[in-house]
Amino acid sequence: MSTAHNGGGAAAAPLVRFERVNKWFGQQHVLRDVDFTVQPGERVVLCGPSGSGKSTLLRCVNRLEPFQEGRLTVDGVVFDAGRREDERALQALRRRVGMVFQQFNLFPHLTVLENLALGSEMAGEPRAQVRERALAQLQRVRVAEQAHKYPLQLSGGQQQRVAIARALVQAPRLLLFDEPTSALDPEMVQEVLDVMRALADQGQAMLCVTHEMGFARAVADRVVFMDEGQIVETAPAREFFEAPRRARTRAFLQRVLNPANTL
Repeated sequence: MSTAHNGGGAAAAPLVRFERVNKWFGQQHVLRDVDFTVQPGERVVLCGPSGSGKSTLLRCVNRLEPFQEGRLTVDGVVFDAGRREDERALQALRRRVGMVFQQFNLFPHLTVLENLALGSEMAGEPRAQVRERALAQLQRVRVAEQAHKYPLQLSGGQQQRVAIARALVQAPRLLLFDEPTSALDPEMVQEVLDVMRALADQGQAMLCVTHEMGFARAVADRVVFMDEGQIVETAPAREFFEAPRRARTRAFLQRVLNPANTL
């Protein structure tokens, strides 16, 4: 279950809040009046057709993408469209919001352990302390035995698990996943999903863009369907899959869950 409420019974402040956020790439309106929240401890899956704005929304959360209208609050830090951001506050935010990309983005000339430790060591943390923490996260994602190998000596699934461990080193309050299995061979997908499921079971808040509907059904507290830059429907996972309210959502689910019927 999500841990979106504190012990006193009062609702916790959202970990992420989008308020009427709009974004354009040139003339293309890619996010349209997005209102959206993620609660502490909540697992949310974003789904929708390609080009619907899912990854753009995700990248706005840790400010890899700017937006032109609206307001975004992440872990108490407010970002208003068009307002210059404080670089120190931005870096602090990115330590609390980890991100796992489609591609692994590991440095090939560094060992697995060095990849995990690099950011913290550059920030001045003691080497021994950082590496102990990094090894603990490699153990958590079940690749500790690969610590002294180089990324290209690992399978794609192992590399993605290393990328997840790297995101976990700073103990982020929120993990962002942008199609984390899309670059993997089919036989490697499940090992990454199993790690993500274990993290969810441990209470890790996550916002995940994925086409893996089985994972969404099993793990998500809430599923959000996007199309043409808008949030079309949001619902608890069971309700989303068993009783979607919108015709557009039903058509999408019919296509992704029963692809043979759409040929």
